[in-house]
Amino acid sequence: MLQPQIADEHDADILILFEPYRVRQTQDWITNETKTAAIWVRGAARARITARGVGDDYVWARVGAVTYVSVYLTPNCAAAEFRAKVGLLEDGLRDLPGDLVVAGDLNARAVEWGMTATNRRGRLLLEMAARLDLVVANTGDVPTYRRPGFGDSIPDVTMTTDRTLPQIGRWRVLEGYTASDHQYIAFEFSAELAAAPAPTTDVPPELTGRQRAERLADETAKLTTRLCDSTMPKRRYGRNRPPQYWWTDEIAELRKSCLAKRRRVTRAGGRPERITLQAEYKTERKRLTYAIRDSKTRCWKKLCEEVDRDPWGAGYKIVTGRLGARIPPELNGRDKRR
Repeated sequence: MLQPQIADEHDADILILFEPYRVRQTQDWITNETKTAAIWVRGAARARITARGVGDDYVWARVGAVTYVSVYLTPNCAAAEFRAKVGLLEDGLRDLPGDLVVAGDLNARAVEWGMTATNRRGRLLLEMAARLDLVVANTGDVPTYRRPGFGDSIPDVTMTTDRTLPQIGRWRVLEGYTASDHQYIAFEFSAELAAAPAPTTDVPPELTGRQRAERLADETAKLTTRLCDSTMPKRRYGRNRPPQYWWTDEIAELRKSCLAKRRRVTRAGGRPERITLQAEYKTERKRLTYAIRDSKTRCWKKLCEEVDRDPWGAGYKIVTGRLGARIPPELNGRDKRR
């Protein structure tokens, strides 16, 4: 429900999702048959998708030099079935090319990702990770699952190949209200140039003397620029972009209110006032849901009217942004979504 807006707020290009609230029927959206795992590639990153695939409990997409994997392992299965699922997952991951970033709602416990103890499911996953040369990228012990009345946990885990772990930066659990029992996780991956070729690779062997020296200097300058952009990214202005077309000040305030009321429920523990606080939280959550629904309906009607007046206006940009369509070269405007 709040997913597109949160993605815009954090400039997210690749979203790894589990049990998504809504499944999009677009080419930049990859999901499995049961709709429990999905990957949504947004903005400029869409043009860098080179391969994709689907498994029983996972989906994957290769974007640039990195293969991203979304995994969902249900908590509602017996030990033997869970072991079989992990075996199939391991076989699938073993065949994937390049550097891996595996993120999933694994519904298992392990000290390695912040839990106080490791259970049987956690041990199976850690053994799989060891065989595949994967390491856990989670940092700290901030809960990723928070459901008032059911306690906190960390079922959401990020893994990556050992040699690429140093390229995972700013891994963190986002504290904002998500309209879900799970908190979003954000991190940056900067391994695109980790295996950059030497400047001489792009210098034709037939060039000699001054020409070769000048070409080598040009290629070295290009490589230096790319490496600097990778390790010291330029300031990005995505957070100044317009919000989702249906976003309003009222929705923003209701989102803050939902977060505050949910925190009060959590802090109440087993005290008598917890029941009252939980009822207030549910009421506020419904208000937020209805506000978003009403705003989308109202804005959609307005967009339809605008399309009748101007077929290349805001309605066109929103639809082509969602469908990942190419913008005709004759137009002056560009789709700014990322």
